[in-house]
Parts: sequence; structure tokens; C-alpha cells
Amino acid sequence: PVSDISLSETKVETDVSSNFTIRCSVVSRPAATFTWKKINVDELQVDITSYSQISMYYSIDGETVTSVLTFRFSKLDNNGFLQCEANNSFSVRQSRNIPLNVYYPPENIPSIKQVKPGPVDAGETVYLHCSVYGGYPIAKLIWDCPGLVTNQSSETLSAVILQLVVDRKYDGKRCSCLATHPDLSYKHTIQHTFTVYYSPSIPKLSTIPEMPWFVGNTTNVLCLSDEGNPKSVFQWFVNGKLKKENNSVLTIGPLTKNDDTLEIFCNVMNEYTTRHEILLTSEPRNLDVEYYPEIIFDNEVQKLFAVEGENFTVKCWSNGNPSAKVHWEASKVQFTVPEESLSVLNVYRIERDQQLFMCHAVSVSKKYGKLVTTKPIEIEVFYRPNVSKIEVMNTLPMSEGQPTTLQCQVDSNPLSNVSWIYTHNRTLLSKNNNVSKSYLNISSAHCLDNGIYQCKAVTTILGKLYSTTAQTNLSVISKPDIPSVLHLFCGSTTANIVWTIMYNGGDIQRFKVQYWADENGAEKRESNYLDDPGIGKSLKYEMNGLREKTMYYFQIIASNLFGESTTTEHCNTTGTYKQCKPLLIII
Repeated sequence: PVSDISLSETKVETDVSSNFTIRCSVVSRPAATFTWKKINVDELQVDITSYSQISMYYSIDGETVTSVLTFRFSKLDNNGFLQCEANNSFSVRQSRNIPLNVYYPPENIPSIKQVKPGPVDAGETVYLHCSVYGGYPIAKLIWDCPGLVTNQSSETLSAVILQLVVDRKYDGKRCSCLATHPDLSYKHTIQHTFTVYYSPSIPKLSTIPEMPWFVGNTTNVLCLSDEGNPKSVFQWFVNGKLKKENNSVLTIGPLTKNDDTLEIFCNVMNEYTTRHEILLTSEPRNLDVEYYPEIIFDNEVQKLFAVEGENFTVKCWSNGNPSAKVHWEASKVQFTVPEESLSVLNVYRIERDQQLFMCHAVSVSKKYGKLVTTKPIEIEVFYRPNVSKIEVMNTLPMSEGQPTTLQCQVDSNPLSNVSWIYTHNRTLLSKNNNVSKSYLNISSAHCLDNGIYQCKAVTTILGKLYSTTAQTNLSVISKPDIPSVLHLFCGSTTANIVWTIMYNGGDIQRFKVQYWADENGAEKRESNYLDDPGIGKSLKYEMNGLREKTMYYFQIIASNLFGESTTTEHCNTTGTYKQCKPLLIII
């Protein structure tokens, strides 16, 4: 008969990717034949004898027959049984059921799921689930990142959760989940890449080139900050006002003096800082823009006024970067010692030719060298009027009827108002405003124009009136003025006549008295020449031997080299004295 079956394995442990070999041996005579059957969990039997090979050994005890089964089991065979059956003509032997433990991997590769999907903020706790369904046994999952790992596997699910707190170093970092299985053909590594939002660094300002800068140049200020995630956004503030956004470089220029001392700072932000209400601001910097000194006079005037002979003061201020030293010059002569930012020029008893002074401001830049500004200031020196010349432009003496011009030349600042006055009766003849020369024109000179002419110049200086006068004499030569009869006295045989001496016409004058008894001038008698006692005085002439009760005519003749003037009176002689009324006849 068939002996008991001897098995090389008491159980089958294999995987679906490998062949498993098991031996089944019996001793029998005649030699037994073998049948291999696999029985699944549904008790379905499948003959797999074809996958076996027989070997035989002959001995006195009988033939030893060995069947070697080499078979690759599938996952459907798991938890089933394997049975070896030996049979000869005398007996049949069956092995006990050999348990089948067939290992098979999951059908899919594992997957990773982040509990809170999408980007995470630095400092947050992240949960990563790595899992895969199926397989026998279930796959083994291992994380390669540090953290707290929790196993949530079941009979059909392999699942591990990685818990960790992320920081900015995790951005772009990969955590791998390694899946292994007794079936060595199953080995997978999957990765999860973190997107971590985090803050940029606190910004710092940098300048290109380094300050100080100079007016006219164009420069850049850089807002330096380690990049955050997501991308940083930049804001620039100039003197507290938003200047430019979303650029890490602020270009300034061309620079002006107004840019000096401007306060600049930048803000850096991204979605992370906005969500967490974080304000990242650089330390402010004040711009250092150097420029040539600026010169400013008192009240920013370019021209000043002074009065000749009086003391005068003017201040020169300087603004600039760097600060300047200031001094005064005139005609390349230094008047003051250089002083910081302000120089005061004091002029003692200023003269009219001191009209231009130069203020010099000098600063020294360590980077750009000496910076020099020069600015003139004109000082208009006012001075009182002075008649430098007054004259009659014709040759004197002059004859009546000639035209003549009187000239008055005045030196003053500002220009004077010039008046001509005839001093004899204080008559204002003409007036010219704002002139340095004034002319009085007489178209036809007359003896009445004789006399002294006064030129009066008046100037207003800083609200105060100043005046001066000068005189010249106009001499017009003509025949004498007509004598003026004061009294005519007629007696019975005598007559007395008194007259006033008038202007002599500019030449020596003499007087003669003629008289006659009828209108035709018959029997005309005359006196000798009478000398001129002087203008305004009077002369008296007495006539004797006249006829009684007769009308007489009396004529006074005033003469000089240029002609004569006469006046005639009449009177009746009577036996009684009486005064006759003068009768003026001009010839």
C-alpha cells in the first residue's frame, strides 16, 4: 500500500510574482501516481498536477516516489488550500490541506492627500495622508520627513498620517511616502511638494551710487528684502506720501535742491503679510543732495537804495548743501571776513560811485569739491540835487527882439523836478519833471525880461524832499523905459515937472525936457541933458519966462545908445497957481 505522505512544507507562503516549490513523497509498491489540487475559499478544486515533476527511488522497502510542484499562485488562491494525493492500485493517500498564504500587492500606487489643500502659511500644522487600498498583506508605508506619524491602516487599507509644522524652509520641499510589500515587485515612492506662504524679510534701503548725490543727476534707491512667498509687492513713500508701487527700485531724477532731506522709506508685503496684518517697513532715509550755494539778499531783492553820505547795511544769506561761508567783495577787494551762512556788509557814508557789490558763497564737498556761487547786488545811491551849471546861452548883453535860452543843469538821483522863477515878481515861468537839464526859452527878448532868473531843483528821496537853487542874470539892452510923470505945476509964467526914473534899457540914459506953446511945436525950447540919478528916483525941472494964460506942452525925453522914449504933458499958464493933469503921449 501507499505509505503516509511526506510534505516538504506545512504551509505555502508565497507571492504572486514568484514560483513556489513543494515536495510530496510516498513509499509504495507498485509506484504511486500523484495528483495536485488547489482548493479556493469557495471549495472550487483545480488540478495543477501538470506543473509537477515525478522522481522515483527504488529500494527493498518499495519505490519511493517524489512529486515536485512548482507553481505561481494568484491572489485568488489566497486563503485556499493545496492538497497532494498519492494513488496506486492498492490504496490512495491524501495529504492534509496545506494552507495557502499568497501575498499580492495593491493594484494601485499609493496617493498623498493634504488635509487642507493648497498653499499653507508658515507656522501652520499640516496633515498629509498617504494611503493605498488592497494587497495581502497590506502595503507598508513609510514617511521620510520628520513629524508625528499616525497609522490608520485596516485589513484592506494601508494609511499613515504625517503631522508636522511647516516653516519657510518647507516651501518647495518634498516629503516622500515609500510603499513596500512582501511582493518585492511592488515598491513605490510618491512625493508631495509643499507650497508654503511666508513673509518677506524686513526691507533695507540701499542707494546707487552712495550718497551724497548732486543736483541734475539721476539715481536709484533699492528696497532690499529677502523674497517671500508669494511674490513681494513694494510701496515707496516720499515725505509720507505714496510715490510708487510694486517695484523694488525707485528712480529719482534729475535731482533738484528740493529733493535734499526728503524722507524715503519702502514697504514690502505679500498675501501672507496682508492676511496676518504684518507691516514690513524699512528704516527711513533722508536724501543727501548737494548743490551750489544759493544767495539770498534781504527780502530777496536784487537792487537796493541808499542815500549818499549815510551809513548803509545789507545782509547776504546762503542756503546750500554743504553749508557755505559767505563774504562781500567790490572791485575784487574783499570787504568782509567769510562767515557761516550769513555776511553783513556795513558801508560807512556811502558814496555815489559805490553801486555794485558781490556776495560770494563758498562750500566744500568731500565728493564734488569746491562749490562757488557769486551774486551781485546793485545799490542805487540817491543824492541830493546840485545845480552844476546855470547860464544864459546867448552872449550878453543882448538886444531886444533876439531869442534866448537859459539852461539849468542838475546833478541828482533820482532826477529832479526843475522850475524856472523870475525873481522880480516871483513868477513861475516853467516846470520840467524828472530831468537833469531844463531850458527856459524866450522867443523875443524884451527889456521887461531883464532880471534875475532862479533855477529850483526838487528831488524826493525815500519820501523826503530835498531842494537847491541857483540864479543867473539876463541883461537885455534896449532904449530906456518911458519916464513916468509924477507932477506938473503951472504958474502964470513958470512951470515945474517931476518924473520917476524908469529902467535905463541896460545902458546909460540921459534926460532932456522940451516945451512949446502951440500944438505944432513952434518956438520949441529945450533943456540941457540931465543925468540919470538911478532907477526909481525922481527928477525935477523948472521952466521960466512963459506967457500967461497960454497952453504949453511939455515933453520928457529919456535916451541911450539904443534909442529914446518920450512922454508929453500939457498945462495952461494963468495968473493963479494950479496943478495940471498929466497927458501921456508915447512916441
